[in-house]
Amino acid sequence: MKGRRIDRRRVACVGLAMCALPPLAGCTWQGYAVSRGVRTVTGARTQLHAIVPVAATLRSYRVIEMHPLENLVPTMPSELERFLTDALADQLHHLASSPAIVQRDPNATPLDASSPDAPTAPTLVLDGEIDDYDPGYVGLRLVELGLNHQVITIRIQLQDKQTGKVVGAASITAQDKTVISTAKQTIRRVASRVRAFVGAGYGE
Repeated sequence: MKGRRIDRRRVACVGLAMCALPPLAGCTWQGYAVSRGVRTVTGARTQLHAIVPVAATLRSYRVIEMHPLENLVPTMPSELERFLTDALADQLHHLASSPAIVQRDPNATPLDASSPDAPTAPTLVLDGEIDDYDPGYVGLRLVELGLNHQVITIRIQLQDKQTGKVVGAASITAQDKTVISTAKQTIRRVASRVRAFVGAGYGE
């Protein structure tokens, strides 16, 4: 029991130390350090921070144009990047209002708004970044050291394609400290929270 109490103190100290780090790279790094420290100490499984809350209805957008998220984490395998894109598309296909989901090829030439092939229906563009990916280490999760959670964080932005106005943005983090967890399960939870965020604008 004594050893377990010491381990928990170490976990708390690590989290607090991360929260106290100076802003080495400005506000972005400081926010990241605080968020990562809190996640390590509390063990929260999934959380969403609305950067730009969806304040207006999105029901007029009959097309959602998905762009692949920019990967800012070189350690994330390309296979998981593709799985994340597919998981997001699958969740959006289940929106109750059934908007058309279009996955935009990043290598394709963008259509000009005046082009006859350009979509005429009001279109919502979903893009963003993969901010954090850590597969952790199952061995340490097994002995309950409290560290080495599996963590995935993404940021998404919803933008009116015609006007360029941002109508919603959020940061979503999912983590799992269980031994049986997999990266794909964690990604599915992230995708589910994205659907809930977008779905709120469609009246779900």
